[in-house]
Amino acid sequence: MKKHTFTCMALLVFAGMLFVCGAVLAAWNVSEYAENLLSMSSYKNSIQENYIRPDHVDPGQKVVKEVFIKNEGNTDSFVRVKVTSMFGSMDEEGSFQEEKDLDPGLIEIHYNTDLWTLEDDGYWYYKDVLLAGESTRKPLMDRYYLSEKADNRYKNKEARILINMESIQAEGGEMETIWGKKERDLGIFYQPCTCETVTSVIFGENQKLKIGGETTDLFANFKNLTPGCTRSQTIRITNSSQIPVQMYLRAELAEQEKMSQENLELVEKLLSRYAVVEIRQDSKVLYRGAVDGNVTGAGWNMKENISLGDFAAGEGKSLVVKLSLSEEMDNQYQSLLGRVNWVFSAQGAGKREEDPDGSEKEYGQQNSREENSQNAGEKVFSSVAASPKTGDETKAAVKWLALFGALAAMAVSSWRLYRKESQDE
Repeated sequence: MKKHTFTCMALLVFAGMLFVCGAVLAAWNVSEYAENLLSMSSYKNSIQENYIRPDHVDPGQKVVKEVFIKNEGNTDSFVRVKVTSMFGSMDEEGSFQEEKDLDPGLIEIHYNTDLWTLEDDGYWYYKDVLLAGESTRKPLMDRYYLSEKADNRYKNKEARILINMESIQAEGGEMETIWGKKERDLGIFYQPCTCETVTSVIFGENQKLKIGGETTDLFANFKNLTPGCTRSQTIRITNSSQIPVQMYLRAELAEQEKMSQENLELVEKLLSRYAVVEIRQDSKVLYRGAVDGNVTGAGWNMKENISLGDFAAGEGKSLVVKLSLSEEMDNQYQSLLGRVNWVFSAQGAGKREEDPDGSEKEYGQQNSREENSQNAGEKVFSSVAASPKTGDETKAAVKWLALFGALAAMAVSSWRLYRKESQDE
């Protein structure tokens, strides 16, 4: 009876050890992360002049004065300009004093009316969108004259042409609200870029994950953002291997670039409060909340893995990520960069695969950073590299080892019990 008890215990321990070994050998998990970048637009327009001030101007003399507007930011804009001219003289302290009894209309300015239009509010409107990094295709003015009607009262007087430029962001569609003008009434037909770069996550060759491309990150469409804007990005998830897998996604903290403490706090607010994403797979919402994955009042959480579903061999699915920025953001956020890591993982059960060199390894074997370093490079916008085993995988391994150790301890105890029982007999 005692030997029978030992035999049962031994079989139980042996079965448990086989189960643990089988589970460790059969279960695998591989992960890759993409460091995604959200960049806020910079907004700056400036007046550019081609003008050499003459010593004096005679009536009827042509003076070249070209006035362009340049968009030095990274977001498109609409532009209007008010021009004011006057005559005057310098006082004893060297300050210009306007003489209102002199007629500024005698400063005759030649305007370009093909791309500029004068409205009843006194502003000249540029009849096109001023693209980021570009200058107006034609100057507002290209020359001026002193009218031949100018008499001796204008002799030795100083003429001044003042340029007051205003601009607004084109993407917001706020021209009518801010300026009281409709784009189409001014002959402007602006269509924000709706082109979309589809980024990708592929589980395939050698059962590894490959994210994005060589020149893009997963957030390719989330650049030069403005307060209140909404953008969408499609991420294509594909299982190009010959085995079925389950796919998951989670967000992790990313190291931000070096900046002041004040800007770091702004970036934290951007990622945890002002930038909200919704992730959909067809009609199903997988996540809705802060882009950094923090738990929201609605209970959404992407700090833990969210399931992207089962993927049969060769199957692909699309995730549509919609990003919305709060209108509460102000000019402090201009030109800021926010980084967030999105970690994709694939897991399943399967047999061991064979490397080209003939050696065997588990599907879940850790990818080497050295092996992928040439592909990853040091690009800010598309930093895609193999990640080490994640914390979840490490915890799982510790649990299996603990269970294996417990079974091993049971085996030793059973052997000692058997020896004792044998000696007692």
